[in-house]
Amino acid sequence: MPVLDSGVTARADVRPADTNDIDIHYVEMTRATLHVAMAISRAVSTRGSRPEIRTLAREVLAAQTTQLNEITSCLREWELAAPLGPYPDAIELRDLEGDKLDATFIEHLTTYAETSKENARLEVERGENRRARRIAETSIPAHCLQLAAVRRLARALR
Repeated sequence: MPVLDSGVTARADVRPADTNDIDIHYVEMTRATLHVAMAISRAVSTRGSRPEIRTLAREVLAAQTTQLNEITSCLREWELAAPLGPYPDAIELRDLEGDKLDATFIEHLTTYAETSKENARLEVERGENRRARRIAETSIPAHCLQLAAVRRLARALR
């Protein structure tokens, strides 16, 4: 997942007055990556091969759902909310079972949390919108906790 590119600009005619491009990209990218992360977490929460992985997936999904609700509300307030389509690789997820599904979750959650944490830091440092910064500030410790949990779990499974 790419880290936010501050060189891309949002259309000025649709951007709220108290935002900059970093705010818009942070919120839109977070929404898109959450959509994918939640599809994987949802699949693992019911089909993971180990109880500890299913538990982590449920905990992560709860946090992701809360963040998605905040992000969607923010986009609606800014009049930028567009519906997301289905996760494009959902068919591949349906085909994964057992250890392969667990490994996909661990790999994806690690990449997602690391990248999302960096994107949130950029928003905190360079964003202008208070609400977007607050969402980012809240997400950083959540991503740190997710990374710690997945690393502990990965060590325990070796």
